[in-house]
Amino acid sequence: CQDVYAAIRSALPGGLGEQAQDDIAGPAPSDLRIAMSTVADTDAVARQYTNDFADIFTYLVPWLVEDLRHTSQPLEALCRTQLRWLAHEPDGLIVRKAGMVIAAQVQQRAARLLPSCLVRSEPVAQRTEVQEFDRFLRSEGHRLNPGTTADLLAAAALVILLGHA
Repeated sequence: CQDVYAAIRSALPGGLGEQAQDDIAGPAPSDLRIAMSTVADTDAVARQYTNDFADIFTYLVPWLVEDLRHTSQPLEALCRTQLRWLAHEPDGLIVRKAGMVIAAQVQQRAARLLPSCLVRSEPVAQRTEVQEFDRFLRSEGHRLNPGTTADLLAAAALVILLGHA
């Protein structure tokens, strides 16, 4: 737990705020799962420690495998899977930095884009409406950066690279 807390602190994550118990700025508790459970309702990365990485193995890995089969292009597959997750639930980093209302708006925009992106063969990143969505996420100094989604995608990619998919 001490090593994980040190790694999180050295990464300088944005928008963590302060917690009454097991705050990342303070000393690490003895049990990482208990510490993560205190923020699991608002932090999808922390939630993975409490649900045996169910979101990774139930959603993200299968989606990424499907998207890799569909496109055979890793970056395209990651873009499609990212859009799926953004449509699935609000991104935790956006919630922390901009609030739930804005995070829900991002989720709704992703959900509107998703159906046409999944059925078309045109690369997602080349679609005008996806480029507009990307500019929106990068606006205001990247305040709407879906960082939690990126972390979860990295974990799903690692599972696949390690051959556990």
